[in-house]
Amino acid sequence: MEHMVLNFMSPPIPYFIGCGREHYAIGEKHINRYHMGCFDIVAVVKGKLFIGEESNKWAVGENEVLILRPDLYHYGVEDCREETSILWVHFNTVGVWAEHDSMSDYMRNLQYLKSQHSIHGMPSSFISPISIPKYSRMSEKVLEYIKELTRLQEEPRTIAAWAQQTTFQQLLQYLDCEQTLPQDLTAIHVAEMVVQFIRNNYHRTITNSILKQELNFHPNYMARCMQKHYGLTPLEYLNHFRIEASKKILLNTDYPIEKVAEEVGMEFSTFSNSFRKTEGVTPREYRRKYARF
Repeated sequence: MEHMVLNFMSPPIPYFIGCGREHYAIGEKHINRYHMGCFDIVAVVKGKLFIGEESNKWAVGENEVLILRPDLYHYGVEDCREETSILWVHFNTVGVWAEHDSMSDYMRNLQYLKSQHSIHGMPSSFISPISIPKYSRMSEKVLEYIKELTRLQEEPRTIAAWAQQTTFQQLLQYLDCEQTLPQDLTAIHVAEMVVQFIRNNYHRTITNSILKQELNFHPNYMARCMQKHYGLTPLEYLNHFRIEASKKILLNTDYPIEKVAEEVGMEFSTFSNSFRKTEGVTPREYRRKYARF
């Protein structure tokens, strides 16, 4: 059975705000609050906390984690029946994010999320999604990261700030990996192999047949892996990467446009048309607008 997930487009990576501890005596319950403005990781280390978010309700038990959204109403569903202790972590993002009922639902919406994220100026070929469970069992490693964040909170801010951000990113990465199904790990590995080959050889002729010969995977399988984890086929990714590489050449050299196209492995006419379609201007107009020689 699939469970709800929170999905973040990065960069930028969601950032740490603060953390702490909370204790509830028997008969106490979680506070009510509207639109708190940041995500709230609630990790129960003792007892059980009854908490709601709009129409959803959870009984978060010992060694379980719930992540509350910044834009909804949170409330205590009922009083604690036993002594209950939690660790909480607040974080936020300036990137695009969404909540989905399942990973399958998220994958169906991945392209749309990436298109929305491009508003922030990040080419889709460079966007990496982060997926973390809405509600899950807390592993020892997750608890270790949250405890370390809490420990660092007691240090002077000037000392702890960078360490907390680093620890929080490690926590996100671990939660993201926990969310990944075993069969997805193989697909991720294949997609990364394709991406690495393209990055190392983009200036050469690359076709599906060449990818099959070099990487020993069927083109359809490589396309499915790339679509799932990058939202692009291998050849679409190749085109995006070449355009990004050409922009650097346009801004840092006075090469003729034909030479720029050759440097990134494209025919001149194909390059010009593709560049205009992607950037909205011709390569020459792009150079005139942004280059300073």
